[in-house]
Amino acid sequence: MGGRVVALSDHTACGTMITIQSGQWTHIYCHLMGSVEESSQGRYFVDREGGLVLWLGQDVPAGARIGRVGMTGRTTGPHLHWGLKYRGEYLDPALVLIEMYGGQASS
Repeated sequence: MGGRVVALSDHTACGTMITIQSGQWTHIYCHLMGSVEESSQGRYFVDREGGLVLWLGQDVPAGARIGRVGMTGRTTGPHLHWGLKYRGEYLDPALVLIEMYGGQASS
C-alpha cells in the first residue's frame, strides 16, 4: 500500500523531514539529504543530486525511493531516523519489522 506526502519540513532538530500517511500508519523520515522549498505550485522536497522531488499532497507508491540518508538537523553523523505511528500513537519500528520478517530483525 502506498501513501501520501502529508508534511515536509527542514531547519529543525529533525533536519529535512518527510511525513507519509498510509491508511492508519504515519511514517516520519528525518535527517534526509536535500531541502524543502516553495514555488507557485506549492511546497516540495528536493534532493537534486539524488534526482528526487516530492510534492506536498503527492501520492507515493509502495517501494518508491523517497530520499537519501543525510546529515541534516541536529546529528553527529549520517543516518536515517524513522518514526512510526499507528492511529496517532508512536510505535517501536523494530516491533513492526519483527512481525513482518518473523523475528529476523535484530535490535
